[in-house]
Amino acid sequence: MIAELNSVVPTFAVSADAPTMAPITPHFDTSSTNVYYLMHQQPHWGFRVKAANGELKGPVLDENGREVSGRITNYSTDTENKLSDEKTTWTRVEYDKNTGTEKVHYYDGTKWVNEKVKDKVDAAIFYNRAGFDVTTESRVDTPDEISIMPTGQSGHEYNAHKKPGEKEVREDIQELSIMLPSIGNSISEMWNIVYGPGAVADNKRNMDVEWGSTNGHRMLSPL
Repeated sequence: MIAELNSVVPTFAVSADAPTMAPITPHFDTSSTNVYYLMHQQPHWGFRVKAANGELKGPVLDENGREVSGRITNYSTDTENKLSDEKTTWTRVEYDKNTGTEKVHYYDGTKWVNEKVKDKVDAAIFYNRAGFDVTTESRVDTPDEISIMPTGQSGHEYNAHKKPGEKEVREDIQELSIMLPSIGNSISEMWNIVYGPGAVADNKRNMDVEWGSTNGHRMLSPL
């Protein structure tokens, strides 16, 4: 895996396709490989990196993107919490039909604000960053998985199915989740070869070794 990481740069791209009479769900192009991913998506779907906190909530929005006072909804129907090594930025747009202008709002981790803020949401992107730390052994036994699921909710309401006159919040955002702990696990195993595994008590490695010492350095094994 380490050799592959040094020679291959994975790529993920989203193609904004034109709408069709019969809506097509987001899907990967047939040219996608294990290192190149191209996803087709029509405009009636939004797209964002999933939050690690699956229980985030926010205001219900009217047809112009304005908050409806006193009404709250979940931001995802997938409420499972994820591990996180990165942060992401969430935005939404409010449309003023009187002036024809748009106003961008930013999520600061708890609420929507007008001021531009960046990287305030813990993202569902995890690769066991702790495994890169040479001083401490780290291994996370979570399966590798990359998923794009229609579980996100913007807060907008839509006409309820077979319920005339009623509206309800529905999924309208594709959520990207990247769980690849094997990357950090592999790096941590590499450091184990060099310095030995971490101590049972605190997973700290013995760093008191020199490159020329055959007594302490694990890579210099006498023949």
